[in-house]
Amino acid sequence: MRKKIFDNIGMKILSFFVALILWLVIVNMADPTGTRTFYNIPVEILNENAISEVNRVYEVVSGDKINVTVKGKRSVVDDIEEEDFRATADLSELSKVNAVAINVSLKSTGKTSRSNVELDWGNTVLQVSLQKKTTDKFKVNVTTEGSLDSSYILGDVSVQPNIIEVSGGRSKIRKIASVGVVVQLDGKTEDFEDDLTPILYDKDGNIITDTDELILSNDTVQVSTTILPTKTIP
Repeated sequence: MRKKIFDNIGMKILSFFVALILWLVIVNMADPTGTRTFYNIPVEILNENAISEVNRVYEVVSGDKINVTVKGKRSVVDDIEEEDFRATADLSELSKVNAVAINVSLKSTGKTSRSNVELDWGNTVLQVSLQKKTTDKFKVNVTTEGSLDSSYILGDVSVQPNIIEVSGGRSKIRKIASVGVVVQLDGKTEDFEDDLTPILYDKDGNIITDTDELILSNDTVQVSTTILPTKTIP
């Protein structure tokens, strides 16, 4: 048995590789149908003004990213990249249950014809929640970090503007307890001005990071800080 297996072993190996090459040639010539799945394709939201015009704001609940399965000729499918997709959701077509259909298409690149490619995203929809838009005013508080040299003390600190408006969904506005900026003092020996970004805080003093749907009347405020020299007189 062992002798039969190893008899003409060179010819058998050569025959295997010849058969493999022939199979690859036939497959490439036939260009069979293949499928490929792309994950987490971002959905572009259109006509957001359809919500703002009725004094509402929206927050995405689900459907901001989708998975798309592509079916077509293998040569075409293998040529597709993630950035070739365009997924959109039109908020002007929002249903009574606050959902809107997602449309997916392939951008034309001129590389290969994509007219016969099938796209499947499982009829995923964009689901949003709507809230009444509200606006509230907050005084800008100033805090300092770091310390001055013993030869200097901190003088007056002023903010312009010292009051800003924050607009957004009612539930998010209610979470805001205060607005502030942080001035860095280390290494300062003379008066200075800084354009600082306002920070939103909740009632526990924690920074509110979920601010995507909030609009501030000023993205930055100007803080003017006075540094005073000191002298010890015996």
